Amino acid sequence: MSLQRAGSACLLGLALVLVGYAAQLSVVRAQEQRVEVVSKTGIEGNNLDNGEMYHGDILSGAKKDAFLKAHNEARKVVGLEPLTWSDDIARYSLDWIIENHQSYLDAARAGTLPMLKHRPKGEGKFKQKYGENLACWNVPESIETHASKAISAWLREKAAFDKLNILKPYVVGDEAGKTDDKGEAIRVGHYTQIVWKETTKIGAAMFYVKLNGKKTVVVACNYAPPGNVLGRKPY
Repeated sequence: MSLQRAGSACLLGLALVLVGYAAQLSVVRAQEQRVEVVSKTGIEGNNLDNGEMYHGDILSGAKKDAFLKAHNEARKVVGLEPLTWSDDIARYSLDWIIENHQSYLDAARAGTLPMLKHRPKGEGKFKQKYGENLACWNVPESIETHASKAISAWLREKAAFDKLNILKPYVVGDEAGKTDDKGEAIRVGHYTQIVWKETTKIGAAMFYVKLNGKKTVVVACNYAPPGNVLGRKPY
């Protein structure tokens, strides 16, 4: 091979290396537009394209204490024993949030609340083992997030439960086919799970996404043993 040909081959090889490096660099930069980290204790991410930031973890510290206290205050009203906290159950709640977090992000980008779904009751990796309450809401981005707001929403069902309980001692399923004064279906299942006598432990996780000055919050709470057994009284 002549020196000229050898030099051309070297330049061609160098050009291919540079092209390969540029392509690799562009992939890295594209990936950096959205950075996401998932661990045993939570999920965190941001999107440089739209300024989106999101975070999810199990409840801990003061937020966990307030969440548990709100449950036990509701149970005390009807004479039930207090619940205790389980980090294992809280991790179970977090796993479901992580599994569904993309739908929460999609809803935030569309400016709507996500359509929450419960774990499936059948088989599979995410089959339901516990009782489960879910909640979501929007607030301005600057407002501090309190998971206990979910409990306030669930406890609003107590009024409907009390009305049903006056007619006769309530059992799960009595609300089927009944509507309230606004013609909407009566729902009491979140409340009855909170005050289910046989339930002894809970765990919960929270997720939020900040986007366009608004914060979308999702809370998942699981209960063991599960409540809301058809045909049975909560307590």
